[in-house]
Amino acid sequence: MKADIAGRFKIETLPQYFLQYVKRNFPGFAERLRIKDAKQPIQKQSPDYFSYDLSIFDSKGLNWLVSGKLGQLEDVRMQGYFSGPKDSLTLDLEVPHLQYDNIDLANILVLFSGQREVGNLNIIVDSTYLNGKHFLPTLTMMNQIDGDTLSFGINYLESSFGILDKLNLNGSLFLVDSSRYEISFKQSDLVILNDIWQINENNHITFGKKYFDTKNFLLVHQDRRVILEKIGENGVQLGLFNFDFHFIDNYWDYDQLDFNGKFNAKINIGKVFDFSQIQANITADSFFINNDYYCALTLNAVAPNLKGKLESKLVIKKILRCSLLRLPITWPTSKPCAPIELLQNCWLSILTSALISKVIP
Repeated sequence: MKADIAGRFKIETLPQYFLQYVKRNFPGFAERLRIKDAKQPIQKQSPDYFSYDLSIFDSKGLNWLVSGKLGQLEDVRMQGYFSGPKDSLTLDLEVPHLQYDNIDLANILVLFSGQREVGNLNIIVDSTYLNGKHFLPTLTMMNQIDGDTLSFGINYLESSFGILDKLNLNGSLFLVDSSRYEISFKQSDLVILNDIWQINENNHITFGKKYFDTKNFLLVHQDRRVILEKIGENGVQLGLFNFDFHFIDNYWDYDQLDFNGKFNAKINIGKVFDFSQIQANITADSFFINNDYYCALTLNAVAPNLKGKLESKLVIKKILRCSLLRLPITWPTSKPCAPIELLQNCWLSILTSALISKVIP
């Protein structure tokens, strides 16, 4: 480790210059970060000032004192300037690689510049990897902090997740009280399935310890809608309306099969904090494979949680003979059930059912 500090300061209270700046100017966030009052508080307009340049060449296992899941830190550099008379702070942080559990972040840059209760916090992550696979390209987060309110902008171009190929999301985070946060999203271009969606105004999501609520959360693109609503005490329902099965062809490149038909879906999470009591219902009045009409489709699925067994019932009524098929679907308990994998598993079952229905007498 190497440290260069120049200016007027007290070496024994050096960390407190940073902590007390946050405590004075952003008290709500300081409380969330559990920053305590100093035994000898630094005055708001302290005469002290200094520049700093710190480098960590190798953490040599000290990172594990923070968390056993935190990877080794190498070639980390932090530099900036503190001014007591102006009550200002700047910070430039460069981290070439950061690993936490199964998440890897490459080339992280954190820039902060603040004077009194107003500050700008910008974060850039060059690449994000999940379980060793590339997940997100360059992710940019531009934030402005004004007291206990954070206005944010999040942007990336594409992802391996598929559904959220592009993101340009703006909003604000407000500290409601000592235990709750409120997020509201501004009108911005949000790309889902390669289409630009509009976010309803006056929306908000409020959450805290064992508390969740949402209001006016609505995404609209032409006749399609995405609605997020609270159900029960701490549950949430995600509704998808007027979507088309054709979107499967965008993510499954198989020329011999073409899916069509409008559908509605409702996904309920009874306990949002531990992601348990999951239920899903998909209905379609008309379902087509290669322009063949298969009448109505209904899929009901339940799971105790993302790691539990998925059990579902699929019903497809074939035109003319109206053959009825119910196919149970199970998900192995040894493997966590990611939402996108769950969806792919359901589509495979739909395809299997459709093919079997052709031979039902």
